Amino acid sequence: MSIKKRFFLLLLMITIEFKLYFLFSLLLIFYSKKIFNYNKNNKKILIFRKSAGIQDIHSAIKTGLIKANIYQVDRDIIKKLFKFYVDKNDGEHLIKCDENYFQKAKNYNKFLDKSFRYLKGIWNLKAVIGFNIFYRPEFEIQKVCTNLNISFISCHKEGISSQKFIDWMYHLVKKINIKFYGKKILVYNQSVKKFFKKINLVNPNKIKVAGCSRADEQFKYRLIRSKNKKLNNNISRIIFFVMPENSILPSCIPVGKKHPDFKNNKTLNWNNYNNHTTLALLKFAKKNQKSCEIIFKEKISSRKNIKLKQFVEKFNLKNVKYINFGNSDELIKNSDIIIASYSTTTFEAIASGAKIIESRIGLKKDRRLKKYMINYKNLIPYANNSDELIKKIEHLMNINTKINRIPNNLKILLNNYLGNNDGKSSSRMAKEINKAID
Repeated sequence: MSIKKRFFLLLLMITIEFKLYFLFSLLLIFYSKKIFNYNKNNKKILIFRKSAGIQDIHSAIKTGLIKANIYQVDRDIIKKLFKFYVDKNDGEHLIKCDENYFQKAKNYNKFLDKSFRYLKGIWNLKAVIGFNIFYRPEFEIQKVCTNLNISFISCHKEGISSQKFIDWMYHLVKKINIKFYGKKILVYNQSVKKFFKKINLVNPNKIKVAGCSRADEQFKYRLIRSKNKKLNNNISRIIFFVMPENSILPSCIPVGKKHPDFKNNKTLNWNNYNNHTTLALLKFAKKNQKSCEIIFKEKISSRKNIKLKQFVEKFNLKNVKYINFGNSDELIKNSDIIIASYSTTTFEAIASGAKIIESRIGLKKDRRLKKYMINYKNLIPYANNSDELIKKIEHLMNINTKINRIPNNLKILLNNYLGNNDGKSSSRMAKEINKAID
């Protein structure tokens, strides 16, 4: 940690400990980074940054439609304040907000209220944006913003999962005793909107389906891809998006060790799937070192899969890379073949016109895990074992497809999950943000 960062954290804790509201508001201002300049007014939007969510905002910014200056700040600042006043459950913990929580949250709310009054008065703060309505440190921020006539917008980025996972979430979420107090929730698809309406979390009129705006860039790239035989000098670039260990599984939800679901679901993970798919790809890479390059990409915000990374590196292949940093959009654009797992990246790959193979390796014997697979309705070629995967890769490497238009059945799939089959989600998001700050 740098000296500058240490000094900042020390100053932050002093402002919290001694209730220096004005200084805390100044820290938020000076520590924030301006990511969009709008010179026609002095309105400001403050974003509590989350790696994947911020990409959607950047896509909306590129439209040039947003009529305000936009700043981002690390949400760790709010985490520290929340921990000081409330508890250590400072993430998307689906833990019931009981009387003990509400008592502790009163002082947290008071600190936020006094600090945000300064942000509104001296900085002209018009809106705050977060990325998950279940993010505990933002519950009281929603209330404070509403009381001060500051728009709180949740660009809720969680929306790609199986119906089984949504059903499991329903029984968990309906017990946690929260409401959404903000101005608006922007979601990816109709399934998420229906889910929020079902749990009676918010007035349905506040929920807007904008779609996944960061996918817009992939739609634009589709035309470029259709004009090129190969993107990488006659070498096929293949990418496998490693599944985070517990992603879209009940075991990914922090429910506490005393919760009955903790014991039942803690062993449910994608490790076997990742390991078998990786081994098959490494064997293929070893046999085809001159004709292919394979990239293994981990999600930035997930826990690092150190064992898998070490396993890949042991093969010591020059045509293999293991990446656990950076965003996925550029990798998708510059890849010929995507080995699809169960995440947003599959739908972004469809939008970009990349060749896709769904890996189902290691899933056949695990009935519990199969229930949480995203159903691509067999519209994407799939492989149940290593031999099938290798044959399908070889086939795709040897054919040249130039499809500029997206087939209707894939458009339906994109709309159902991504909420975006026209490349216009960025504009929809920008317009909804403008409505919230007018």
